[in-house]
Formats: sequence, C-alpha cells, structure tokens
Amino acid sequence: MATIAGIGATTLLTGCGGASGTTTAGAGAAAPASSDMKGMDMPSKPGDSDYGTTDESTSAPTDDDMDGMDMSSSKPAAGFNDGDVMFVQMMLPHHQEALQMARWAQTNAANAEVKDLAMKIQMQGQPQLSKLNGWLTAWDKQPLADDDPMMTSMPGMMSEAEMAKMKKMKGSAFDRMFARTMITHHQGALKVTQDEIAKGGNSKVKSMAKTIRTSLQTELAQMKQLLPTL
Repeated sequence: MATIAGIGATTLLTGCGGASGTTTAGAGAAAPASSDMKGMDMPSKPGDSDYGTTDESTSAPTDDDMDGMDMSSSKPAAGFNDGDVMFVQMMLPHHQEALQMARWAQTNAANAEVKDLAMKIQMQGQPQLSKLNGWLTAWDKQPLADDDPMMTSMPGMMSEAEMAKMKKMKGSAFDRMFARTMITHHQGALKVTQDEIAKGGNSKVKSMAKTIRTSLQTELAQMKQLLPTL
C-alpha cells in the first residue's frame, strides 16, 4: 500500500517613496526643480536596489539539494525488476488475508496475548499495504486476479473454506486456529520476503522485505510458544 512540489524563489519587495506621493512640508513648499531630480535614484521597476533584492536563501534548490530529499516515503527509487513486481503482487494478498484474520481476533479471540498479537499485526501491516498498492500504481502494474495461478499456489495462503470457518469460531477454538493458521501463513510470507531479498532490484522494496522478514520471525517465535498454552 507522489507529487514533487516545486520550490519557488520568493522575491521580497520593499516600498519606496517617490513621485507617486508628495509630502507637504509647509504652505510654501515647491516641487523639486528638474536640476534637483538629476541626483535622485528613481528605479522604474521592481528588482532595482530600492525595491529590495531577492533573498538568496529562498532560491530554487540545486540538483545537489534535490538528491538528499525524500520526495515520497511510499515511492520506490527509480528502477525495478520482475522480482520486485512479484514480491509486491504476492505480498498484497498475504497482507490482506493476515489483516482480515487479525480483525476477527479483536472480536472472536478469548486470549489476551492473541488479541495483542493481532493488534500488532494490524498496526504493522496496514501502512505496508498502502505502500505496496502505491508501488503497483507507480509501476503501472495490476494486483493478481483471484483466478491467477500464482494466487492458488502462493505459500501460506488459506482457502476460502478455511477463512469462512475461522470467521465463525469464538473463544479458545478461535485462539487455537488463529495461532496454527497464522504460523503457516507467516512461514509462507517469509519465503516471499526471502525471494525478494535475493532477487529484487529496488532498494526500497528490498528494505521493506527485510523489515517484514524481521517482524515475521519475531511473531513466529511468539506464536510457537503461545500455541501449546491455548
């Protein structure tokens, strides 16, 4: 689950006194003679010294300045390969399924640790889902169709029947199925991240894969310890 804003240079103008207004010093004050006018600096347009100069600190950034800017946290660096596309296309349904199970846990689970784990999965997964969608859009690629062979062969994914069964479960029965299913689900997602780390070409996509891998490994260890107690 970006627009580059241009940074315009700001020109500050300062007002000046001149021919547009007269100051009356007294009843006998007369307009200056033409000989007196010769010594006056009468700028005719903004940009002359009396109107103020452009503040160089607000000038447009150079190419070197732009190199250091992160223009979008969700937009990957230029360049991607087939491995990057496959990772994003496969991780999207993985995340969507995990997030659905985690939402059910908030209402169906009985065990507090199961609920805490589910909340953690939601908090980590939702922002990543948004970035994944953003990358596909930036690359002009489409998510996998439901009948795509990759969907049916994807490691760790549940069947529709299994999802329907989990949705109806409550209490300790839900807790046990959630832990067992999520262990299998995480193991499948782990393989997807490892493939991206080995074969991907985009640095930001690979960085996400490493972040997801770390989270999966931590949660897998937690669920394997939790399951026998449920």
